Amino acid sequence: MVKIFLFIALISASISADGLQNGSFSTEPSVAQSSLAIKSLLLKSPKELDAKTAIMVGNIYQNGMADLRIHANPEKAKRYYESGAKRGQAMGNLLLANMAIKEKNIQEYEKQMHRVMKSGDEQLSIPAGLQLAAFYTSFNKNDKAVSVLLYLANVYDEPSAQFMVGWSIVSGAYTPPGMNIEDGKGYLNTACSNPKRTEKITQKCNQILK
Repeated sequence: MVKIFLFIALISASISADGLQNGSFSTEPSVAQSSLAIKSLLLKSPKELDAKTAIMVGNIYQNGMADLRIHANPEKAKRYYESGAKRGQAMGNLLLANMAIKEKNIQEYEKQMHRVMKSGDEQLSIPAGLQLAAFYTSFNKNDKAVSVLLYLANVYDEPSAQFMVGWSIVSGAYTPPGMNIEDGKGYLNTACSNPKRTEKITQKCNQILK
């Protein structure tokens, strides 16, 4: 029951990360860009483009563009994504992670998701971390899941992560080395008093802190 609760909590907290997995982000060229302009970008190597444009071109290569008779080329897409990622665009890492999971390359997926989580871009880092924690939990890797949640809780002051770390400890699902039930209670209290907490976290707090 404890493991089931933890998994459900992770999934519910990571709903905002669904768009990450599905690739619902804006990397498509704008309507105003002409076919000629797009073709000129495709002639450039990744390093000739700024980081954001390199990612946009990578997206074109990943999906193809029928109007311009451009066929999907995943390997080219990866080169452009990698170029953007190396120059500080966490979206490049995220896109590489999405490609890796589709290819069932778990090691690459984990590596890229950790990079997104630690990039400091909260709009990507937090949902990516929650998604990664849910991924680990689905394989009963509670140690890795809680490690990710601890990072989100401590670095980003993320209330969902704080709550799940606390609950994992006090419920006995998993206790990180060097921690005890008092640490768990501390994380729960921090989550329940966090101004950024969601209504769902507030409801859970009201249930367990009666």
